[in-house]
Amino acid sequence: MMGMFDSFYAKAKCPYCKIEKEMEFQSKRGANMLLNYEIGDKVHLYFMTMKDGALRDALAICECGKVTYADIIISNNIFVGLKKIRKNAV
Repeated sequence: MMGMFDSFYAKAKCPYCKIEKEMEFQSKRGANMLLNYEIGDKVHLYFMTMKDGALRDALAICECGKVTYADIIISNNIFVGLKKIRKNAV
């Protein structure tokens, strides 16, 4: 989709087709080493520690063919989930 990135896998409800499924959200705001994360995994953020925060505007392409955006939620460098699943980047 977009060169070097990291992938975050989680269940999400597509804002277009309204079906909840496991989706791959890609973000360029991590290590950008083609790393794959599932909920509960430690996230590599170079030399930073993210106590509580979000990697904004990660994108996924749903099976319906539409681009979907979400924020990746990080707590103590652990991938804990998604929020603000939406049709457009902020």
